[in-house]
Formats: sequence, C-alpha cells, structure tokens
Amino acid sequence: MKRYRRTIPKFKDFDEVIVSYEKTKKKRIKILNPCDNAIQNCSFSCETYVTTENPILVSSGVNHVEGGWPKDINRLDEEQTARYRKKQEKDEAYVTQMKKIIKSCSDAIYQNNAINLYENYFEDIEEIDLKEEYSSKTLNMYRDGTKRNVRKIQWNPDDGTKFTTSHSGNETYFDYLIDEENTMHIWDVDYPKSPIITLDNYAQSQCFEYNPKEHSILVTGMVTGQICVYDTRSNQKFPQLISVRETSHKDQVNSVTFYCSKTNMEFFSGSSAGEICWWDQRNLNEPIDVLLFEPETMKDGITKTEQKAFGILWNIALEYESTIPTKYMVGTDHGVVYICNKRFKTPADRIYSRVQCHAGFISAVQRNPSFLKFFLSVGDFQAKIWCEELKEQPIFWTKEYSSELTFGCWNSVRCSSFYLCRMDGVFDAWDVIHRSDRPVLSTKISDYTLLTCEPHKEGKLNLIGTSGGDIHLLEMSENLSTSTANDRPAMAVVLDRETRREKLLENKQRELKLKEKEKEREQIRIKLGLPDPEEVELNLANDLAKQAEVTFHLQIEQLKLHC
Repeated sequence: MKRYRRTIPKFKDFDEVIVSYEKTKKKRIKILNPCDNAIQNCSFSCETYVTTENPILVSSGVNHVEGGWPKDINRLDEEQTARYRKKQEKDEAYVTQMKKIIKSCSDAIYQNNAINLYENYFEDIEEIDLKEEYSSKTLNMYRDGTKRNVRKIQWNPDDGTKFTTSHSGNETYFDYLIDEENTMHIWDVDYPKSPIITLDNYAQSQCFEYNPKEHSILVTGMVTGQICVYDTRSNQKFPQLISVRETSHKDQVNSVTFYCSKTNMEFFSGSSAGEICWWDQRNLNEPIDVLLFEPETMKDGITKTEQKAFGILWNIALEYESTIPTKYMVGTDHGVVYICNKRFKTPADRIYSRVQCHAGFISAVQRNPSFLKFFLSVGDFQAKIWCEELKEQPIFWTKEYSSELTFGCWNSVRCSSFYLCRMDGVFDAWDVIHRSDRPVLSTKISDYTLLTCEPHKEGKLNLIGTSGGDIHLLEMSENLSTSTANDRPAMAVVLDRETRREKLLENKQRELKLKEKEKEREQIRIKLGLPDPEEVELNLANDLAKQAEVTFHLQIEQLKLHC
C-alpha cells in the first residue's frame, strides 16, 4: 500500500508502557551467558578496476610563411603591400607603440655599451674540477601497439632525428605464420605517438641495413630466409624487390650488412642454416656466392672434435668493418668467432682464424671503431674483449652476471666504453679506463628483456629495444657521450699492456706443456726399459770420434812409409 509522508503522524513522547507477554512463549526463550555475536567495526568499501583506453592524439600544423596581412591583400604584390604599410604607419596607435618600443630598445643598447663584454672579471678565482657522475635519463618511449620483440634498431644515416625498427614474434620461431603484424616502422625522435612511415611485408623481418651510399635503400632479412629491398622515398608499403624462396636461405636470416664494392650495391647475409650469401640489390633472383658453415666442407678451419660434435653452425652475428674491406667476422651458436677473408673461394681458405669465445651462442660481435685489431664478443653471462693475435685468452672480460646477456656494442664516441643489455631489464655501461671490476653505470630500464641497443653517432642519445615491443630513448651523461684528448692514448696503453701480459702467459703455458710432454716421454721410456736417447747419441758421437781418430793415425803411418 502506498502512503504519503504527510499522512503518517509525527512522533510524540509518552510515558513508559509495560509490554504484556504470554507465559507459554517464555518457556521457549533461553538466556545465553556468555553470548557470541559478530560485529563489523570497519566501514564497507567497494573496489573496482577500470582499464581506460589511450586517447589517440593527432598533431596538425600550419605552414606560416608570412603573417599580419588581411585576406584581401596579396602579400606577393609589392605595390599593394607598400600601400597598406604606409596606411598603417600614419595611424596614431602605431606611432605611440613605436615610441614605447624605441625607448626600451635604446635603454638596452646604452646598458650594453656601458659594459665591456670581453673583460674577464673573475681571473683570480681558482678553477674547481667538478667530477660528473655517470648517469642516464629516459627522454621518450615508443610503442607500436603490439608486444613483439624489437629485433633491431638503426638510426637513419641521412637524418639523425629518425630511426628504424624491426619486430618479430614473441613465443616461437613459427609465430610469423599466425601473426598479423609483419610491419617495420620509421620513427621521428620528437614524435613518439605513432611512426611516421610503416613498411609492410609478407613475413616478419629479423634484421635490416641501410645502403651506406644510397640512404633511401633499405635491405631486410625475413624469418622465411628471404631478402627484400625497400625504397623509403616511394609511397609503397611493400618491398620493391624480394628474393625467390627456393634460392634464398633455408632458415631465418639473423644479420645482413653491406660491404665495399665498386657498385656500392652488394651485401651479404647470414642465417640459422649456416649459410652466408652474397647478393646484389638490383637482382635478387639468386645470390652471387654462398658459403656454407659445415664441418665437412671446412675441415681445415676447425678441429677434429668439432667435426664430430657439430652439425651445421648457426650464424648468429655478422660483423664487417669498411676500413678492412676483405675481412669479416662470423659469430656462431657454439661460441666460436670465425675471422674470414672473402678473397678466397674454398671454405677452408676463407677461414683466416677461429677464436673460442664463449660456451654458448654469441649474441653480438663488434670491432672497436678506434682499434680495429680488438673486438668485443657478448654471449652467455659475460662480455669479453679479444685481440686477433691471441686465440686462447681474452685481454679483458667482465664479471659473471646472474642474468644472461642479450646484446652488446661499443660506444660510438668513447673508444674505451661499451654497452650491455641484460635479460632482467638492466642496462650496463662499462668504461675500461676508469673501472675494470664493475660497470660505471647500471640502470633498470624495463621489466621486459632488453634485446638490442643502438647509440647515436654523436654519442648523446641511445635507443634500447625490449621484448615487450617498447623502445626507450636514453640521454647519456657528458662523461659517456664525449671524448677527451687523453682517452685514445689511455686506451692504447691499456690494450697494449694487457696484450703483452697475455702473450707472456701464453709463452709460459707453452713451455709448461712442452715440459709435461717430455716428462710423459721419459716415464714411457723408463717403463719400456729403453735407453736414454741422450746417452745413445753421446755414445754414438764418441764412437764416431774414436773411429775418425784411428783412421787419421793409419793415414799418417801410411804417408811415413811412402816417404
């Protein structure tokens, strides 16, 4: 029944009233002593999680060439603009404004003229050497909307404000079969909201490289083993050229790089199938040459134990330095770095030297840009600096990390500094001159695995890619982004000292090995009861001397008889 408030009587205060009760119902009531009762003393609250969508923002601008003219006046007509300018100059407001501006400008000019700008007023103050701490600062973060691994980042060679990224699937190698996103992106440093250019493909791109002479040509290697060529000047999203599947790599392409040639259009690529193919970007129907890293085809380049244990050697990393046009380095999945020479034809002749750097696969290998004889290798849980002349031991190595290292590269400005990416999302910077026991900078960048980094050629900026698809732009401190006149000589002294030390240790080890071999031979001779070879040689020499002496005396006696 519905009742209105006005129909309900108001409360009135009456005297006490005894409530009557039935005695029969009293028997059913029991008094509990003690009595337990639950009471909620806290206030009730409701918690709700809401995931808001990121707003899509678009920036638009206007090309402001010359403003201040009304719509009916053409700024290109000199007579019309001069007539309008004279009209405005006759206005009283214009005259009063110009008087105010001239007065403030004249005061500033008089003040500047009264001060000697070139005089040093603080010559007696002692200079304080301020030591700057190693630091980094995150400036921007770039996302394409998908959580794909960032496989490679490279700054565009023609413009220092743009960079290119390639992505691949997160879970398995075959993600490209079901992944809808096979795109590469070109970003602007000042515009992190969305890429300025998106390049599409038929499969995911593992690696890429710009042509060092024609900066608009982009060569990429895909997970299908194919090679494709883009021209960033065109409006096409798909590649202009793509290699034939049958004549391409049998497995995913891990690295691609250009090398010095007459046409500046030739490059080579390495894959997980153990192949290195040389290509011409104008014709991708078939490679120019193929080198297969297989133990049976390069018996002179590896040991007999490796021939039995290894199958096909995966090419994880390729390194080429344009100042050494005939040499290149190949990092494999067995921790071996092969230094090759492309002038020869057979696989055994092409392998110039081999260095056992790590126990597992090598994630990165790079020569020092200032000291080309030395190179950095990153693999397992350690980074090492090697010399081509020394094959047994590195001249410098980092500590054993608790987290696996995924990438490493030299600083583009400081010859003594290099960067390391770790699986736990920490970014490390090492400086060989200042500290050799621990990194000078260690900072947590992301909760995802850091996969690659690319320092800018000027050294101030550094790009880092993660397994979550994020790209972080770091600004390095001055002591990591500048080089002084003493850095190169100091690094040369360190490298020379460590190289001489390792050479002395190698010579001592060789001497110890020779002594051990001699001891083993002596023990075997004693067990077999063979005579001492030195005594045998000494007795033989004595017998020959005695025989020669007897022969000499006989000849003298014969000469005396004839005389």
